[in-house]
Amino acid sequence: MPNAGLITTAAAAIAATLGAGAYLMGWFSADTQDPAALAEQIKAEAIYVAPATFGAGNYDVDVYTPDGGVETRPVAYTDDTRPAQEVTLAGFYMSPYLASNAEYAAFRAATGRKTLPDDGPVNWDAPDVAAAMPFHEAEAFCAWLGEVTGLPFSLPTEDQWELAARSGGHTVPWATSDGTWKKGETIWAPTTDGFVADRPTRGQVPPNPMGFGDMTGAVGDWVITPDTEARIIKGASYFDATIPTRGVIAPSTREALVAQGELGEAQLEMLGDLEAGFFGSAGVRCVINMAQGPEDSGFGKPAGVATDLPDIHGPYDEQHRLIPR
Repeated sequence: MPNAGLITTAAAAIAATLGAGAYLMGWFSADTQDPAALAEQIKAEAIYVAPATFGAGNYDVDVYTPDGGVETRPVAYTDDTRPAQEVTLAGFYMSPYLASNAEYAAFRAATGRKTLPDDGPVNWDAPDVAAAMPFHEAEAFCAWLGEVTGLPFSLPTEDQWELAARSGGHTVPWATSDGTWKKGETIWAPTTDGFVADRPTRGQVPPNPMGFGDMTGAVGDWVITPDTEARIIKGASYFDATIPTRGVIAPSTREALVAQGELGEAQLEMLGDLEAGFFGSAGVRCVINMAQGPEDSGFGKPAGVATDLPDIHGPYDEQHRLIPR
């Protein structure tokens, strides 16, 4: 078997459809709370990630082979990820889940944006469905939370996202509850008997050991990175994209997107007056760039601790995709 990575493709673009079911309680509803309450809830639920030095980008994992052996291989195809690099991060907080439709609608109302159409397939007041938005809206959402709270909110960097997905830097392929491929959690496809829509209910499956949910599977996360003029989506795939995999979104123009028929009424409203931008349909979970932990900051929650993670993964099918043991 060739020493290929675990990925079969980069992150796929996400459609605007819905899922059902939830693990979480206390969802924000645009009908019951004001924007300040939303910001305070996001602040209170943010999980603290301690300072760490780890190998970001691609890394090696041990995997079983079909004949029962073990081999070491990159966790991602090199074309779909960054090279391995050691990075040191200060402590930060990150939202455990992607912002919901209701949270996004509250942000748009508070900032004077037009109300999104409610006669299409998306219920914009849904308090438990992960929202999808273009990059500039995701960035503005985090900036708005910073204005409301006075805290340094932003989109996560790619390094921050990977550290959280890997529960503090463990060399696991996926951000599932134990780092393994899980049917119905790791990928979306008609044959998985898992997600039947690309916009799942948040918290439908258990989070990773640190407490971050929905970092693998259906809806991707926008991140910021200094090494490319494109924009990066992490975590989303119709296949089995592992943690280092990047969905690379090139800039496009309103004229081009309209001509291609890729923008519906809701997408045009999200675009606003912006003539060019990045329109991969991903979600947003914000970080608070503050090094003090919850005991000193007075907000947020400590991260969970990863234990009993497997040392060897696999085996593979004929397409070199991991099969759960």
